[in-house]
Amino acid sequence: MCSNCSSTTTSVTVYHSSGHYGWTQCNSPSGFNHPIIGYGFYQITNDEFDAYFYLDMRDENWGSGTHYGYGNIDYHVDYDWDDEIFRYHESPYYEIPDGTVLRIWEELNSTNEQSISCFPDFWENCLVLLPNYNSLVKLVWGPYDGEMELTDFEVYRAITDGSPPENFTNIATLDTDVYTYTDPDWSIGGSQYVAFYKVRAVYPSEGGEYTNEVNTGVWPAKRNGGSPSSVFKNFILRNNYPNPFNPSTTIAYEISERGYTTLEVYNALGQKVSTLVKK
Repeated sequence: MCSNCSSTTTSVTVYHSSGHYGWTQCNSPSGFNHPIIGYGFYQITNDEFDAYFYLDMRDENWGSGTHYGYGNIDYHVDYDWDDEIFRYHESPYYEIPDGTVLRIWEELNSTNEQSISCFPDFWENCLVLLPNYNSLVKLVWGPYDGEMELTDFEVYRAITDGSPPENFTNIATLDTDVYTYTDPDWSIGGSQYVAFYKVRAVYPSEGGEYTNEVNTGVWPAKRNGGSPSSVFKNFILRNNYPNPFNPSTTIAYEISERGYTTLEVYNALGQKVSTLVKK
């Protein structure tokens, strides 16, 4: 892999398998029954059922051309037709639960150390958003490759109507050995809102360095038996004053964090009368 010491903006590449025997009829650029993949972040799915998992190959020690070829494979996965689940080819086989993120360096090196020195722009392109429709937004990134020591990772989010975000809010602070975050407030899907995310590597002094931004259409997550998430609990809408009024009145509201906000007025028939705030 180090023969091409560069990385590009990371997206999730999808590989499909079908049939009884692992990668039979796998749609692969190689034209063989086994996919040839290198640097990247991959979603592995099965055409017949909904089984899927993720494979993070962003490590310079794996995915090189020297590993390609049948019988000399980095990572062997079969699809169990009877149980409708992927299994890692090892003695004995072990199951890969749906949605699992497997990291090649952990699976093959038994280490938590990810080798990224070969990729000079890794941090600027390492943030990935897992494309699971109708599930909570999950982010995955990697180690910081700069020279500064870090104190934390900070996760930032902005919610808009699809327009470019003007302000991001810090929604989580994590240890420097944590590379995933699941947003409990938003689920993937819908078209009314768009969520933008980025992660900052925080320096001991002021400042830090951001990853790339990722975004997806979202809708409010529900928790506790269907109750709305805290995003929609942390606001206050005051009674209008004066009431009754003629010809105008004042409506005050408070929100817990800066972000995209809509305030609309409806009549007793449920018909929208006016949009007061949309920004």
